[in-house]
Amino acid sequence: KKIAVMVLGGLSMGALLYKTYKALPAPHCSLPTAPGMHPLLGHVPFFKQNYDDMHDKLAALIGDYEIVALTMPDLHQVFLNTPQLCEWVFTTEFKKFWKGPSQNEKFCDLFGHYGDAIFVSDDLHWRFHRKIGSRMFSLRNLKDYMFGCCVQTTASTLRVLDKLRAENIAIDISDILGRMTFDCFTSIAFGTTFDSMSLYPQQHAFGASFDVLVEHMAQRTRDPFWKLRRAFNVGYEAEIKRHLQVVNEFTHDLITEKKKNARQNIKDESGEDTFDLFSLYFAHNKQLSNQQMKYLALNFIIAGRDTTRMLTSWFLYDLCQFAEVKQKVMAEIDAYSDEISYLSITREFKYLEAALCESLRYHPVVPFSVREARDDVVIPAHICKPPNGGNYVIKKGDRCFIHQFTVSKLERFYSEP
Repeated sequence: KKIAVMVLGGLSMGALLYKTYKALPAPHCSLPTAPGMHPLLGHVPFFKQNYDDMHDKLAALIGDYEIVALTMPDLHQVFLNTPQLCEWVFTTEFKKFWKGPSQNEKFCDLFGHYGDAIFVSDDLHWRFHRKIGSRMFSLRNLKDYMFGCCVQTTASTLRVLDKLRAENIAIDISDILGRMTFDCFTSIAFGTTFDSMSLYPQQHAFGASFDVLVEHMAQRTRDPFWKLRRAFNVGYEAEIKRHLQVVNEFTHDLITEKKKNARQNIKDESGEDTFDLFSLYFAHNKQLSNQQMKYLALNFIIAGRDTTRMLTSWFLYDLCQFAEVKQKVMAEIDAYSDEISYLSITREFKYLEAALCESLRYHPVVPFSVREARDDVVIPAHICKPPNGGNYVIKKGDRCFIHQFTVSKLERFYSEP
């Protein structure tokens, strides 16, 4: 018995040591590896030390490479820095890469489990969510409805700004824009306005908790010990738990009420059937739970709310930096005298649209686009090749990144970045 126990213990210890050894960071076996790799933690210290200006420091670290790997304890992050590589991974060989379930655990509390919503889906699940999403945006009256939500929240924002200006009160414009986009996209998703703007400067409980969750869950990607923090309910994981309760309670009550009056006066192209975010999904699956509907709505909100808030914030900053552009934007707006409509917004303000696009290019609101290799993938030499010949290989499980902040500043992508 003792011998058997000793052998079993030895085998268990050996297996544990082997797994530990395999989990240790190592340079990528095929691709260039960025400098500064810690022997035990890989490039985790780089992200921890440069948290406050991560995108600038990351661009400086990877910008000189066409392709480069950063090492994490459980995977390699592969950064693609040429148009050819980006197109090859994200378009040409799209089916060889996926979002994958491997990283879903870090975000499932907010985005849903793998397959629950469009941000965390691949293949059939993704096509299902994409089909319904595209149907939403193809509904003629829904365009009017969404535009109406934007007009209403913009009018509410202008009233608050006028009041603050009249009272000579300092304005946190980022907070104001965050409330504006939050009210707009929650009204589109839930069919009712949260009216966080009227509370300014007091916080809206759902909005404040939502912001905290987005920030803290991102920390899990660079913290190899986040599961321990969650198990012991300490640090930012304790904050995640507390704010998740606020979001869960708020959305549960709202969705329960929404199910009682699920249909809004939004018609499809035929002018007969009525649809909103909820009824579109119910038409395909009437057994959707409150939890599933919560994830669908939160995916929709985060897709539109944060991106629009950041774009408008950076755009105002850029107008302050470039007086000539500001003058032309204001002149184009002042020259338009007709009533603002969805059609006029999409057709008449070309310079404004170009200025917004340039601001979006230089200050990307989505820092990363990510796909994971399903299997080992050989990169053709005409796409990217090692200096000494042969082929680069992206290994199964490698996470391929486009870091928009880096590529937007590279001459490989733009002649005058």
